[in-house]
Amino acid sequence: NCDWSSDVCSSDLFSSVENLVGAADNQDTFVFQAGGSLSGVVDGGAGGFDSVVLGGGTYETMRFEAFSADSGTIERDGDVLRYSGMEPVAFNTTSANVEIALGPLDNVAALTRLSDDRLQLSSTNSESLIFDAPTESVTIHLGEGADSISIVGLSGYTGALNIDDPDAITLSTDVLLGGDFNVRSNDAITVADGVTIDVEGDLLFRVDASLDLTWTSMTPFFKDKT
Repeated sequence: NCDWSSDVCSSDLFSSVENLVGAADNQDTFVFQAGGSLSGVVDGGAGGFDSVVLGGGTYETMRFEAFSADSGTIERDGDVLRYSGMEPVAFNTTSANVEIALGPLDNVAALTRLSDDRLQLSSTNSESLIFDAPTESVTIHLGEGADSISIVGLSGYTGALNIDDPDAITLSTDVLLGGDFNVRSNDAITVADGVTIDVEGDLLFRVDASLDLTWTSMTPFFKDKT
């Protein structure tokens, strides 16, 4: 049952609903609990500030893929939810791994630690994604184009952080991590001037390019972990 005057629905069960569409110029929040799914699309409607929230559940892998600035898919261990017309997306779930694939345009992205157990990924070409820090890894596929990413406040995160980019990537801020840090590019990895990379786990930079490798203006410092 729904009170359409206040845009509030009760917890009564319903089925055989393919699509959900919010009212235009409104602030709609669509909450999907662990057992909730939709065969079609959840659409926030024209205008407004709409969001989709995943409430509860424990998963091996949560996967988020952005198609545009306000549309994409969310996958919970194979169960796919399609959304459109959304601004923020929030995961209130427990997972071992979170995998994020951004769109094909140039991305200026930022991964930020909001609190002890909450992370946020924002990008110029996708809605903000807020999620519980996974226990094992965060993997970010930046997509094609000239991309850059800043990583802020993750010194207390002990899982692995994996950054994957088919073209060039720039690390634009200091990277302080409690776990492993892996970066792969098909073209180039650029560390901006003055940036410090300090990880408690393993550090791996991989460039899959048919080019000569030249180190410039680099002063490596390796801690004694014995």
